[in-house]
Amino acid sequence: MPRLGGNSQYIVENMMRRRLEEIFRRFDSDGDGYISSAKIDISSVGTEVLETLAPLLCEMEERNQTLDFEAFCQETEKLLRVENHLESYILNINRH
Repeated sequence: MPRLGGNSQYIVENMMRRRLEEIFRRFDSDGDGYISSAKIDISSVGTEVLETLAPLLCEMEERNQTLDFEAFCQETEKLLRVENHLESYILNINRH
């Protein structure tokens, strides 16, 4: 897969951050700037988003975590990197 140039990378990262901000706002049921498993509104996001973020949401519940927007972005980016690596690994296994 080709790498993105500097400007393209910035555009993609900016789009991702705006999308994460939208998801975070929907999760933040009381609008206090924090999300936790105890007060998260999952009804306002689609199934695909929930499936993608399920590991993060489960971890938040297990650890009784509260995340602000920046922490949510960091954790989501880590999750997506892991999923991307796993997907690449699975695809490479299936080639043999």
